[in-house]
Amino acid sequence: MSNNLVNAYWEANLPKNFQKPAQNASTSEVTRFLTEKYVNKKWVDTSMKYDPLYLFENKKSRFEKFVKRVMGDTAQAESSEEEEKPVSRTKRDRGQKKLDAAPSKQAAAAAAPV
Repeated sequence: MSNNLVNAYWEANLPKNFQKPAQNASTSEVTRFLTEKYVNKKWVDTSMKYDPLYLFENKKSRFEKFVKRVMGDTAQAESSEEEEKPVSRTKRDRGQKKLDAAPSKQAAAAAAPV
C-alpha cells in the first residue's frame, strides 16, 4: 500500500497550505501532528466508513474501488509495470543482502537492555 494511497484517506481534508512537521521538528510537534492525524482523525475522508487498511484486510472489493477512485488508471499501470520487471540476482547481490540483514555489533549493543 503506497503512502499516497493511504494519505488520500488520512489527509483528505488537510488544508492545502498546512505545513506538516519538517525533519528538524521537535518531538512534541511531530507527536501533536500524528495524534491529530491518526488518533483524532482530524483530516480523514469523512465519506468513508473504514480506513484503507481495514478495507484491504476485510473488504477487498471496497478497497479496490477506493484505489481506483484515488489512483485512477495510474494504479493499474504501476502494478502491471512491477509485475513485468524481471528480478535477477547475482551471487554478489545475494551475499550483500545477507550482510545488510545481519545486525551490526553497534545495533545489537544499542538494542540490549540496560
